[in-house]
Amino acid sequence: MVAAPENGHRQRIGVLIVGGDGAARAPLREFFTGRQIETWEAESAARGFALMHRRPVDLVVVGPDVLRDERATVIAGVRAFDDQIEVIAIVDSAERGRAALAAGAYDFFLEPVDFERFDVVLRHVGDAAETREQSSVLAQQVQRPARLGRLVSQSPGMIALFTAARRLARYETPVLIAGESGTGKESLARAIHELGREAGPFVVVEAATATSESFDRAAAKAAGGTLYVDDVLALAPQVSATLVALLDGGGARGRETSARVIAACREDAGRRCSQGTLQEDLYLRLSSAAFSVPPLRERAEDVLPIADEILHGLGAPNGTTLGCGVGEALARYEWRGNVDELRVTLEAARAAASGRAIELRDLPPAFRHGQPAVEESVSGESRHLSDIEAAHLRKALAETRGNKARAARLLGLSRWALQRKLQKHHISLREVLS
Repeated sequence: MVAAPENGHRQRIGVLIVGGDGAARAPLREFFTGRQIETWEAESAARGFALMHRRPVDLVVVGPDVLRDERATVIAGVRAFDDQIEVIAIVDSAERGRAALAAGAYDFFLEPVDFERFDVVLRHVGDAAETREQSSVLAQQVQRPARLGRLVSQSPGMIALFTAARRLARYETPVLIAGESGTGKESLARAIHELGREAGPFVVVEAATATSESFDRAAAKAAGGTLYVDDVLALAPQVSATLVALLDGGGARGRETSARVIAACREDAGRRCSQGTLQEDLYLRLSSAAFSVPPLRERAEDVLPIADEILHGLGAPNGTTLGCGVGEALARYEWRGNVDELRVTLEAARAAASGRAIELRDLPPAFRHGQPAVEESVSGESRHLSDIEAAHLRKALAETRGNKARAARLLGLSRWALQRKLQKHHISLREVLS
């Protein structure tokens, strides 16, 4: 989206034109599109508000044929939705222009519109949008750590990702999230969902086990919310075709759904597409908005903030702290399992700790001996972590006498997350309580 000031400075802004029929909006539309500015149109205030929730709007232009009361309603609604969005009123008298200013408009234009002066307004809106985005990044860097949903970070790369995700959440394009296991792909997807579609359901599809029928049912269940496709590269070809149909506006049975699709993958989807193991039409539909979550070993500055967040979420009595040398040991570790491995390690260490502080002796031997994780085999490490997690789940269920709600609170998990972990480890209440 580009404004075209005379100095050639390119800025991304989005403009929404509200009111009138297509012919009345045509001069404004031609002016904006001629400057390569992303432009949307709405014939009514209600339609305009609906578009604002789905599109990254920076400027609203209220047409001259909008009634005075409705004009004030539009201006007030825009200011209530986001007071950073500017409103311009096109009016047929200075009196109505002053009324628009009193209602909260940034400026007004008399008919016929002076488009040269409008270029000045566009520069202001573009500069303001760019400044807000830069200020947001700087503020997050100063007020460390930055947060997005359940994610926490003080890494510049992740902070920039948070900013992009917040902006993307305002509209409905499909999203592709790439990253190693345990980096927080689902947490990022949930954050985008909560920013844009919190009132709707968040439905998870495990691609490896999905059929066309189960996928279509999940899409229908996710109507009005988000359909999260985990490990999208594992979809069977016929299920990939179902997803393509969904992204094109229908389902396996031609049934429309309003679900937004967020897909996740652990590998480079572009490379898989070039190798012919991922359908090109699916990749093209998903890759227009793509995020890559870096592994934890590439952002060591995030280890301690995430560790603090995990310990806080575990709800330890009087809080749990990290003893002498523990923080340094955690920061040096190679975290092949990323945040999931860090969580499991801290859960086990807290259970082993004799006091409020986790000491080096409470950590696995690799930490105590200063051995980086790269010296362990991947398969052995994975089995070790899986065993620790399973033991921790059984312990929590035993302590709560099988009460899953209490066990989830004890572990700092949602009931849904606890149930998934129990299924993953094939743990039943009968087994734990027998």
